[in-house]
Order: sequence, then C-alpha cells, then structure tokens
Amino acid sequence: MELEQGKIISYYCNVAMPSVIRNDELSFVDLDLDLVKESNEDWKVVDEEEFTMNSQTYHYPAALKDNAIKALATLKEKAKQESFPFDEAVLKTLNLKDDDADGENSLLNAETPPKREREHESCTI
Repeated sequence: MELEQGKIISYYCNVAMPSVIRNDELSFVDLDLDLVKESNEDWKVVDEEEFTMNSQTYHYPAALKDNAIKALATLKEKAKQESFPFDEAVLKTLNLKDDDADGENSLLNAETPPKREREHESCTI
C-alpha cells in the first residue's frame, strides 16, 4: 500500500500461503499471483504466467491451485466492492486517518518519505 497525503494511492497484493513464525522468523510462500492497483490506473492481475509455470515446476497440488485462484477472486471482489482492506478503514486502523477536529495528525502531516520503487502488501486469504 502506498500513501500520499493521507490517501491510499496504490496497492500490491500477493496471493500467498499463510505466514508462519518459526524461531523468531516470519516467512510465507508467495504463490505468484498478484493483484495490483497503481496510482490512477485500474486493478490488474500480474504474474499469472509465473503461477502457471511454477505450479507445474513445483507440482502444486490441485487444491492449492484452486485455493490460490479462489483467493485471487476474493481479492478482486473485495477491491471492486471497496471493502476492507480496500477501504479507508485501514487508515483508521493504522491511525493514519485524520479525524481530529483540529486537523492535527503527526503521521499525516509528517514529511512524506522518498518513494520506493515498489511496495508490497501481502493479502493472505
């Protein structure tokens, strides 16, 4: 998720296996399918070819492939409906939504850090 002046302007969602914590290390398996919304662009699915190739190379079980495709469909529907996490409620959850009467919110009014080439948010379903 990329923010600009307190507004969400882009998303990058990975379809992934559930995250696992082992020995103080957080890890997850990215299943290649991504739902992306760049600033001022429509939502798009990327890396479908990579998913197809890797599902053959690594012998993804049929249930895993089906669940990844269903997860992507769920993400697309949530994005279309603008439901959590694709609504502004996430800003309130992260305490980034300026609801103060005086307009003061240190996170919103702070200088914007330099943009990274691409930011990733994992959306595990």
